[in-house]
Amino acid sequence: MKCNCLTHRQKLRGLLASILAFAFFISYGQEPRPPGIEGTWAGRSFPDSFYNSFRIRFEKSSTGYAATFSSDEQRALDIPLQKVTYDSARHIVTFSLVGDADSWEFHGKIDDTLFSGTITKGSQMATCVLAKQRHIPLPYSRQEVTFSNHDIKLSGSLYTPASTRKVPAIIFIHGSGAEPRFASAYFADYFARKGIAVLIYDKRGVGKSTGDWRTGTFEDLAKDAIAGIKLLEASPEIDAARIGVYGHSQGGSIVPMLLSMCPELAFGISSGSAGVSMRESDWYEVQNRFRKYVSGDNYRDAMKIMEKYLEFASTGNGYGELVDVSKKYATESWFRNYIGTIDSNAFFFRYYRNIACYNP
Repeated sequence: MKCNCLTHRQKLRGLLASILAFAFFISYGQEPRPPGIEGTWAGRSFPDSFYNSFRIRFEKSSTGYAATFSSDEQRALDIPLQKVTYDSARHIVTFSLVGDADSWEFHGKIDDTLFSGTITKGSQMATCVLAKQRHIPLPYSRQEVTFSNHDIKLSGSLYTPASTRKVPAIIFIHGSGAEPRFASAYFADYFARKGIAVLIYDKRGVGKSTGDWRTGTFEDLAKDAIAGIKLLEASPEIDAARIGVYGHSQGGSIVPMLLSMCPELAFGISSGSAGVSMRESDWYEVQNRFRKYVSGDNYRDAMKIMEKYLEFASTGNGYGELVDVSKKYATESWFRNYIGTIDSNAFFFRYYRNIACYNP
């Protein structure tokens, strides 16, 4: 028992030595660090069950401090953190990283050069150590821009590389849901460092952009992007003949429409998108998703419901049939867990009719 305890202590000493060495390494040989809590802190978690390496940036805000999360491994850059607090008397910092399904809580002590603390997600916990980074100027400028599609005002960020010549440019098209500009910030930084200007913006109805993506069509979203393209074309730093578009998932499905609407675009990149109608793509997804949860007769019954579900969602027809067949299985656990309440006024049904028949 004594031997095991000493071994554990030795491991802890070794881990502490590794942490301190890592902290020294990542902060060595750079520009002077900004004073106080403000600035960028980089490090990693131990063990790496949450994030292997990441960065936190603190900035002064009107209410105290704001902070962002970045991780090259996660391809995440400047993700806003929530519930940022700083107790200057005790040097305690707390903040949360809120994802689609999970939330990570950070708690630690901070001094002039080192942040050490814990990351908690539910019952899981890891330690983390971050070293304060010396300031390194970006090789591009980043400015807040606005542009309009009729009465819709879009707000975004324009990344412009430092160059004596006009540069090519790329505009990012959003995926499904309420996607803000920072969802594409990692790639904006990447391309800007390669000498390509980038425009990312908040989807209509998200962040600082007005309107409502939930009531818009794919054509509406494409026209939002066209307004951004016009902004790029008018920029004196950008070569109007070398502007292209990138879209992932739903954005990738919109790219072909955008290319047909703007044949002058130099290129289009469609990533992770479908080559069939949205309804056909979703029917394929539904079949594969339910195979993870149910089988046999339950699977066949679920597909009867989901086929009528997509029919009503796509056309607005057949709601009575959908309700009737659903009543037969409403008490089944798979129905309650994976389908649930069917409400003709639900957002999904109203939204889906705008996009179901679109075929890229």
